[in-house]
Amino acid sequence: MENYLSEVHPDQLDSPFTPESQEICAIVPLRGSTNSIDFSERLVKKSMQTLQESKYLNRIFVATDSAELADMANNMGAEVPFLRSPELSTQGVRVNDVLSVFLTKLEGTGYYPEIVVPIDVTYPFRPPNLVDDLINHCIAEGLDTVIAGV
Repeated sequence: MENYLSEVHPDQLDSPFTPESQEICAIVPLRGSTNSIDFSERLVKKSMQTLQESKYLNRIFVATDSAELADMANNMGAEVPFLRSPELSTQGVRVNDVLSVFLTKLEGTGYYPEIVVPIDVTYPFRPPNLVDDLINHCIAEGLDTVIAGV
């Protein structure tokens, strides 16, 4: 990797990648048809608190199919630039498909993040600093994907 950078982008070797120099966003996929709003609100609120504690996130997005959940997410400080299509909320649709379509539409608005942090609201009790630790690990190790798992 260093040889490639030194040949193609020699100027990049003097400016190390840091979380502060990256455009980093979180995307929270949230299907409105499967959970009650009360249940979703508690999970989203806990996830939003975790995300808002991050030093590195520039923006937080919610990818939902529900106008009601979109309003709730906006009130909690997240952005919902558009509702996801109902086809992406049907049984059997994988979260990576939802994230891919959402990110493509987001890029269509002119926003191009360097790092995307997907957050699943069904895992609300994250250790402190988990998001920032994952971002740091991703950048320090030159990885393209880091996933927290138990």
